Amino acid sequence: MKRFEQIVVILITFLFLVKISLKISGVDSMLFILLTFLSIFYFVLGLFLMNNVELRGIFKKSSYTDVSIMRLLGSFGAAQGLSTLVISILFILFHYEGDVNLLVIGLVTSAIVAVGCLIRYLAKKDKFYVNLMSRLFAWSATGVILYLVYR
Repeated sequence: MKRFEQIVVILITFLFLVKISLKISGVDSMLFILLTFLSIFYFVLGLFLMNNVELRGIFKKSSYTDVSIMRLLGSFGAAQGLSTLVISILFILFHYEGDVNLLVIGLVTSAIVAVGCLIRYLAKKDKFYVNLMSRLFAWSATGVILYLVYR
């Protein structure tokens, strides 16, 4: 699933650069579809993505042997925060109403999860929390930068 996420993010970045530089018709529609799809992907499958559970192993008990309840809660919160951040980026790019509200909700959710991840990382030194915090920071920074540029 990580490769799928990387491909979608690369496509979104490419389409965004095409949107701001070349003004080709149809790019807005593809950007809209990909951002919406990525948000739904994070919302529905983010919990499994964050915990490195493969799609065919979602319903297998053995896939969750290393996953604690706190890690599940953090993954779930991160998935919801990422989903909200991606939708807020979509709203910012297309100047829809409520873009600031969504961005604030996504940033607050991501900040709460990031603080929890930082505390757990300091206690356990698990690389999982570093990966989660970097993903949250990247999307949060993208949302804030686009908000500042597109307002």
